[in-house]
Amino acid sequence: MPRSKVYKEGMNYLSPSQYETAELCTRKWWFGYGPTKLPRPPGKGTDFGSVVHAICERFLLADETGRVPAPPAGSDHALLGGVAVPVWKDGPFKGQAQGNPADIFPPDWNKVDGRTLNGSESAMAKTLYEAAVEGGVLERRPGREIEKPVEGPIIPGWELVGYIDVAYPDEIEDHKSMGQIRYALSPKKLAQATQMLTYAYSLIQADPNLDLVRLRHNVWSKSPLKVRKIEVPVTRAQIMANWALFQEKARYLTEWKTFDGVWQDVPGPHANGACSKYGGCPYRGICSGGQDLAEYRIQVEAQQKELEKSAKRPDQGRSWADLWDRDPETLTEGTEMDIFAKRNELVGTTPPETVTTATPVNGGALAPVAAPPPLAGDVAPPWAF
Repeated sequence: MPRSKVYKEGMNYLSPSQYETAELCTRKWWFGYGPTKLPRPPGKGTDFGSVVHAICERFLLADETGRVPAPPAGSDHALLGGVAVPVWKDGPFKGQAQGNPADIFPPDWNKVDGRTLNGSESAMAKTLYEAAVEGGVLERRPGREIEKPVEGPIIPGWELVGYIDVAYPDEIEDHKSMGQIRYALSPKKLAQATQMLTYAYSLIQADPNLDLVRLRHNVWSKSPLKVRKIEVPVTRAQIMANWALFQEKARYLTEWKTFDGVWQDVPGPHANGACSKYGGCPYRGICSGGQDLAEYRIQVEAQQKELEKSAKRPDQGRSWADLWDRDPETLTEGTEMDIFAKRNELVGTTPPETVTTATPVNGGALAPVAAPPPLAGDVAPPWAF
């Protein structure tokens, strides 16, 4: 669903992704969220991930029989068999009528901001979708909430902001797409992931009697071409330990949120290799002395204009990786973030874990590993395949 939020004047907002950026390098966070508010290069190789999320959203928003749900208020109507039927005016089911079989791959399904995935990536997305449905990585279970907003106070002056891909009263799911399966988090690291633990805090806030929350990554990998369900339960104590660190980070960032001095005075990387993670920090040129802030802004504006032009050309094939002369396979989505010793110590160990893999083989036959028993009520309609 479209994301919208009314931000309060004078309030600071911290998301789990912001937290992870600041944990890696305060200066990188300050460049993007401090007074400078430097733009990030457009795209950054995330188009495949955006398309995957949209596919998952349409599948999961459909009802248990695979049909289009009721659209938001203010929708259009169409006459079908002489009856006025609500039609989605915008959003994931744009142009689709309530009650019709949901079209998971509508026109322009593989477009992001005017850019179209190439044929290879489009085929990968469809193949992985079929594997995800057949292998139980995508499941329509009762009680699911899709793109659930998460917000609330952290400390005075700071509020949490974020969205959960799939939420249940006692479980959180996040869709992760990546170039290589080696970037998928292990169950042990998943149990220490800031984003998931922070979102789990919202569940135990809603239910004071909830002592165990299941965290789950739905992994979509290009190499090898497979989907994988990685899940692990975490305790209330683990969730609260993570929340204490989240609050501590908000207190620390209060000083830097309004710091308007020279960037050299802002603390740099806190871990080895931080500058090269995720295809490389976009601000490396500034820190190395090769650019000043004004030159960086000009460069990003030029990249944005070039992408807008390329989106209008027949091939529509240029990406952030092309413009920066990077190997697109190094620009992965959902890659793992180093978690520091302090976090590991506080969050502690985890209960038993589960990894389930579904790999497309021989035109779609799957080989699940350690798959849990099927849940009653899950329906994968024939039209979805």
